[in-house]
Amino acid sequence: MIWIFFALLAAMFDATYYMLIKRYVPTIDKILLSAATFTLSGILLLLISGIKGLPVLEPGFYSAVLITGILNIVAAVLYFQAFQDTDLSLAVPMLSFTPVFLILPSFIFLGELPTFRGSIGILLIVGGGYLLNRRLGFTHWLDPFHQMRQHPGILAMLGVALIFSISIPFDKRVVIHSDAFFGSSVIFLFVGISLFLLALIQKKDIKTIVRQNGKCFLIALTLTFSVVFVNLAYLLQIVPYVISVKRLSLLGSVVYGKIIFHEANMKQRIVAVVLMIFGITLILIP
Repeated sequence: MIWIFFALLAAMFDATYYMLIKRYVPTIDKILLSAATFTLSGILLLLISGIKGLPVLEPGFYSAVLITGILNIVAAVLYFQAFQDTDLSLAVPMLSFTPVFLILPSFIFLGELPTFRGSIGILLIVGGGYLLNRRLGFTHWLDPFHQMRQHPGILAMLGVALIFSISIPFDKRVVIHSDAFFGSSVIFLFVGISLFLLALIQKKDIKTIVRQNGKCFLIALTLTFSVVFVNLAYLLQIVPYVISVKRLSLLGSVVYGKIIFHEANMKQRIVAVVLMIFGITLILIP
């Protein structure tokens, strides 16, 4: 059951990662910030892998890197943009839909399926994500989805959840065909360098990101810890369960939203997160 410990650590660093993005993205160009974050994290992971010893790469490694790398580029652009448009505690909970979206891709690409009770737990997590978007005065159950259409940041994060549901099985393939460090370093360097090329095409002043190196390094460090711990969990448990536990980061995002960003409607959001935690508990019951 050590995978739970790894997934919880990943959740803690994941919440901090999104909080730091929300804090710094208003003052730094989102493309440059995401490019620097992924590149620095890739370098950190590569250094760790070099110290640990480079793994033997198995067949299927490079194709998995290419697929998840492209998907993560699109996801990164979307969620950096989302944090410019909406509250942290409203945007991040949309990732709660990822475990449900994951069930089919996880079965297709990895042959993994949750149990019946685990599936109920996953649905409860999604129910909590739904409640997080309800506001006082809503009269119809579809109103929260109408709210998503009116707030691009919320809808963008729902798109990120869908993209992650496809990329995560390939993330696990990368880890299986290498190790918990090297594979992710290659993915992050691929994403980071690609985003820097995009910044050059858009004629952005790349020198401006150098002055923000301390902020970028801090974000990259939290991302590095998050990905290492979730990769270790991948090696011990099926993907839908790992990601469901990792979504406890939603609780951290709600707390960060209240303490740091002074976001409103927190009582209702906390109730919704508790529902998600109950769903996760069902997953963990043997």
